[in-house]
Amino acid sequence: MKKRVVTILILLSLTTCLLFGCAGEKGTGNGSSDSPVTSGQDNSIMETEPESGESLSGNAEEKEAEDVRVLFSLNQKVIETVLENDDARAEMTESDIVIDQILYGSFSQPDADEVLIICEIMNMPHVGGLGRKAAIILETDSMNVVAYEELVADEVWVGILPVNNGQDRVICSLVGTSQGFSTQYMRYFMILDGQWTLVQVEELWTLMPPEELETSEGSFFYLTSDDVLIAASVKQPTDTSDITAVFRWNQEIGQFVTGQRE
Repeated sequence: MKKRVVTILILLSLTTCLLFGCAGEKGTGNGSSDSPVTSGQDNSIMETEPESGESLSGNAEEKEAEDVRVLFSLNQKVIETVLENDDARAEMTESDIVIDQILYGSFSQPDADEVLIICEIMNMPHVGGLGRKAAIILETDSMNVVAYEELVADEVWVGILPVNNGQDRVICSLVGTSQGFSTQYMRYFMILDGQWTLVQVEELWTLMPPEELETSEGSFFYLTSDDVLIAASVKQPTDTSDITAVFRWNQEIGQFVTGQRE
């Protein structure tokens, strides 16, 4: 399935435009300056065959209004899900839950139509100095909850890795910083029976043993848009000398393989 990535900034911009900017473009009805009626004029054609531009405009406005309703419903569902499932729900309010990232894919089973939503939980006491996020998978049509996971970290990035069987995997980076030192935890998931199931990324053990990979201080991973995983010796690499290894995702076998892309 082709996946789309939508950030909350885009959603907010779209919603603001639809609620405030686009509303003023709607027609004002019969008798307005947009559709003047002249006394004695035969208006039967106007009533039955509106100009193509007016028809398209009406359809666009209806679609925009529907998009706003969908976004509002999605946001409410996300808030409801976090407040029902998160271990720290007693310490948060609706305004603390902010959508950070939306990704579309098939997570629980091959070719399922689902959406993965990453939420940032604001204004929370940091546990061990770390921030808090939530990952929710919903069915796109019914918005039923498929799986829920808490992500305790200061910085989180999430990527989707396609597999030929039609069921996507999820790769997740959790970075925590304390007293100026950053540590990255790599997580690689598949969804089984409604649970986020951790999968061992054995192919990365060639770079470091699994016990070090779990707390990879001094080594940081970055996933590019074309599913290439780059390992670097510093948190913010600025030169190719900072790169220690390159892994390419092979969706046929569902694993990373070493070396540059062909």
